[in-house]
Amino acid sequence: MKVNTMMLGGGAVINWSFMQKGLVNEMSLLMAPAADGCSTTQPLFLAKEGLTDDQPIIFDPTHIELMPDKKIWMRFNVGAKSAHDFDKDEEYQAVQEMIKANS
Repeated sequence: MKVNTMMLGGGAVINWSFMQKGLVNEMSLLMAPAADGCSTTQPLFLAKEGLTDDQPIIFDPTHIELMPDKKIWMRFNVGAKSAHDFDKDEEYQAVQEMIKANS
């Protein structure tokens, strides 16, 4: 039996774990035109110390469509892990410090 398409509908940690292991080649994301800002809202991806790496992954957009109900449908090919060193990126670190200061 050959599997051509499989949907991963897990939580943030399982989504990120599959991404980090190179088991996802395409991602489809539907974004609603709303935000709640709630600290308990689940993220789409989340690294878990001791279980997954937190190395960024590059996405290549293949499809973006505005749906009739104002949602945005985005599809991406999942690329390689980024070689960018965020620990040495001063601009990135400054943003992280601002986030921490305002949390």
